[in-house]
Amino acid sequence: MVIALVLVAKVAMAQTVDTVLSRKITLSDTKKDIKLNPKYPVAGIEVTQFLWDSLHLGFAQVGLLNDRAVAVPDKPVTSYLQDYTQSAFGHLFKNEGLRMLWVIEALRVGEKTNPMNEDGFFRFKGTSFVTKDGISYLPVFTYDIVTRSAGMDVTHKHKNHIASAMDKLMQLSMDKLDSAFASNGGMFTHEQIMGQYQQKRALPILTEKMKDGVYLQYNDLKNNTPAITSFTVEKVKRKTLVKDSTGKTIDYWAVVKGGVVYKYDVRGLIALEKYQYGYIISSYIGNAQRLNTAVAFGGGILGALAAGKGSTLILPADAYPSLFIQPEATAIDMETGAYIF
Repeated sequence: MVIALVLVAKVAMAQTVDTVLSRKITLSDTKKDIKLNPKYPVAGIEVTQFLWDSLHLGFAQVGLLNDRAVAVPDKPVTSYLQDYTQSAFGHLFKNEGLRMLWVIEALRVGEKTNPMNEDGFFRFKGTSFVTKDGISYLPVFTYDIVTRSAGMDVTHKHKNHIASAMDKLMQLSMDKLDSAFASNGGMFTHEQIMGQYQQKRALPILTEKMKDGVYLQYNDLKNNTPAITSFTVEKVKRKTLVKDSTGKTIDYWAVVKGGVVYKYDVRGLIALEKYQYGYIISSYIGNAQRLNTAVAFGGGILGALAAGKGSTLILPADAYPSLFIQPEATAIDMETGAYIF
């Protein structure tokens, strides 16, 4: 039986991150004691960001039903990071010295409730550059981490994780200055560095109207180049099959219909929705809220599993194989297509 793609997905464009509860994450203004290399006095640090979502830090859980709330900075995120850097390290700056440029391209928090506690997740990636003359910048260090912490209330830990990551970027950058200067690595202008990060956003999936068709792998979707444009979608038992014009079943990564992206998953098609410089899972908020209600009123975890068939599908964020427990997926990684939180 051929059926409409929107019905296969069982997803109406659910609440986006702009329409749910919010929880502010405020960073402290405490001065930090970072050991600087005496050979390299620092005159200042410029912080900029190329986050795929610059309005939100991720999702927290609030209330008795653990409703999802977007975690947000208490000011625009560039100022959020710049102000923390100035408060934490400004007392170490000299009138003359090196100037640093920090580019933050990943900053994300997530939470997940387990039978005995809560798990908190944190993702950070930042790269430091240094200049002596204000013109030529040398790459120094990239701090790239994903962590999990457990407890009864993990939301309050997010501010500490963000601050700790910024502190680590500062300390490790200071520690790497000798080797960075000794490496005689390539030098870049400020404009060239910004251009490199802007190029990561210049993907057809982000800049063009998506073409209807079947995409066999993520790179096809990223480049907006469907392999097949004449196809049908069929529901056979619990499987969603895509067939070409000859009736042959196709293995595929995603299909696009009416400009909407649907990612293949063995559990059903997953509607993805463009948001800023990324793609979010359209149904995440609605499914998460229904699952929480099932846990509270449906007999605990078993009740949630029973009630969760079909309507409360929560996907694991499989982009982080190093994590013992996987976070809940809320979006896809724009480089690889893997699920992220």
